Amino acid sequence: MIKSRKILATYGSLMNEKLMHFHCPKAKKFGTTMLKDHRLVFRGTSGSSFANIEPAEGFHVPILLWEISEKDEKEIDFYEDAPSLYRKEIREFDIAGEPVPVLVYTMVEGHALATPSEEHFMTIREGFMENSFDCHVLQAAILFSDKG
Repeated sequence: MIKSRKILATYGSLMNEKLMHFHCPKAKKFGTTMLKDHRLVFRGTSGSSFANIEPAEGFHVPILLWEISEKDEKEIDFYEDAPSLYRKEIREFDIAGEPVPVLVYTMVEGHALATPSEEHFMTIREGFMENSFDCHVLQAAILFSDKG
């Protein structure tokens, strides 16, 4: 990996290859993993909510990893409305038995559970299907977030 490139963990709309390549045409898939003891949720307002990951024992979230450049990171900052809506964190992920620092965008506090728009849901669902992820995780996130 080139030093100026980072590994990005995606769990929402940027798992969708078409959307990711629209924003970051040179991003490359790096692999997949599972984030244990976290759940996928949607937060925002009804019809305008976005994916987030939150600690939850016994749950897991499928993660698509991308290799991105500094330019890509700036594009993603804009897309994710960082730092207003999402903040950036570096977390260690176990990849092939090795701890690897990975960039993760997580939503800032203060947003209620809510269901996403149909379009946003379908974009994420397409990303799940492209990467052979279990869509039950996505459906559970919708049901959980609808309680908000």
